[in-house]
Amino acid sequence: MHILMSTVNETHVFEIIDSETGVKFNRLDAGLMSGLISNEHTLAFSNFLQRQNGAYVNSSLVVQVVPSGVFLLEWDSSLNVYVERDSWEVKNAPLSHNNKPLEIVAASVNGSQVALALSGCNIIVLCIENEAAKFKELM
Repeated sequence: MHILMSTVNETHVFEIIDSETGVKFNRLDAGLMSGLISNEHTLAFSNFLQRQNGAYVNSSLVVQVVPSGVFLLEWDSSLNVYVERDSWEVKNAPLSHNNKPLEIVAASVNGSQVALALSGCNIIVLCIENEAAKFKELM
C-alpha cells in the first residue's frame, strides 16, 4: 500500500509497511515512481473509474493533477510503475484574457470526471471516453 504526499515544490510517494513492530513509511525513490509527476506539487490524486457498456467499473486507472496538467495513469502491476495513458496540459489551453500563462490552481476529481480551475478565471471539466483510457473535454 502507498500514500502520496505533496509539498510546495514536489510530490513524494511512501510505501506503508505494516509489521509486528508497528507501521513504517518508506519513501520511494524517483525510479520507483516512474510515470508520476514528482517535480511539481500535486493538487489532486484519485482512483478513476472506467466506463464499459454504459456502466462505471473499477479500474487500474488513477488521475494526477498538477499545476501544468492532468495525467491519466494506469498501474502496471508486472512492472510496479504507473504508465501514462493520456494527458491534458495547460500549455494547450487558450490563453487567459490578459494573455498571461495559465496554470491549474484548484482541482476536484470524482470517479469519472475532473474539474479544473485555471488561473485567468477559466473552468475545464474532463471525463474519460467510453471504453477508453483517454480524456474528453466537456467544457
